[in-house]
Amino acid sequence: MVASRYYYQRLVQMRDGLDASEKKQFDDFFFAKRKNQTHLFVTSQFVGDYGIDRMALGQPLIGILKLVTLGGLGIWTLVDYFLIGGSARLKNLRMAEAFIAQMRGASHD
Repeated sequence: MVASRYYYQRLVQMRDGLDASEKKQFDDFFFAKRKNQTHLFVTSQFVGDYGIDRMALGQPLIGILKLVTLGGLGIWTLVDYFLIGGSARLKNLRMAEAFIAQMRGASHD
């Protein structure tokens, strides 16, 4: 998964490449849409057996599999306690990159 240090460095690097108006758009979008690692961890703690944590990350198939298997009889849920933060960071990076690409594509049209 994505290490915390790399995650923050990459976000700063992406944001530094934007002008002032683009930074404002990026900040508004990112902080409204990002997946909060703490919230996902708490969700994973309480309802991870039902796959709700993975569904919140936009991974409905994995969420359904966790639901059907009750978190792999608890094993999958335990593993997700350690992986959910990295999954959230990866999702956020991909979302930020896609938004910047869309913003740049729209400005060139």
